[in-house]
Amino acid sequence: MDWLMGTPFFIILSRIRDPQQLRELCTRFYPLAVQHCGRQQLTKDYVAKCMGYFRDCQKYIPAGDPLAAIGDSFTSGVALNLGSWEVKGLPFYPINEEGAFGAGYYASVPFGSWGGGYSQNIGVRDYWSQNFEVGANWIDGRYGYRTGWSMPLVQSLGVEGGGGTDINVPLRADKIGTVDVDNHYGVGGYYKHNQHTGVDWRRGEVKSMFGVGVPFAGVGVNTGVGVAFKGKIGK
Repeated sequence: MDWLMGTPFFIILSRIRDPQQLRELCTRFYPLAVQHCGRQQLTKDYVAKCMGYFRDCQKYIPAGDPLAAIGDSFTSGVALNLGSWEVKGLPFYPINEEGAFGAGYYASVPFGSWGGGYSQNIGVRDYWSQNFEVGANWIDGRYGYRTGWSMPLVQSLGVEGGGGTDINVPLRADKIGTVDVDNHYGVGGYYKHNQHTGVDWRRGEVKSMFGVGVPFAGVGVNTGVGVAFKGKIGK
């Protein structure tokens, strides 16, 4: 069961159902994680192993521990250029100083002890840009996706927008049992709305709220409904 010396940690964890046994295993390998997983000490042979350790043992590392900070920032990624082109020196082209026009399609795949995701951007220089990203952070308990678009030439007027869905399932001891979901969209400073649904199984509460506003004019309306029920935890 020497994970850092050979056996993949996820294979060991797949056989463990007792939280106390898992805690003991994480504690056992803590000194090796300190020795090999810092940014100065990390080598390519330990990348996957350290990612596995932080993914499965993060909740047993105290927030103030130096190793916790390493785990939160332990990340990597893959950048992709799926196609781009640019022409410079166009005569009588007043849009930018280089007289340049071009377009590109880019993507990135970040991953680390915190989770992973995917993002992409498609744009035509000075005229249009749109992006999409999706991700999961199991340490913070956050999941969701985002979309966005903008017109750079008139971006100063707030001609940009986007939205998405955010799901929050905290793993903190004082928050376990709560789920929050937000669906939102907005256009610059002209319009925004958000649909929020929250569930707290410990207190036996479910609530739904909807808000819409015009930030430019300082106008907003919120409405909602809440339902309380008496569950096993609330008895």
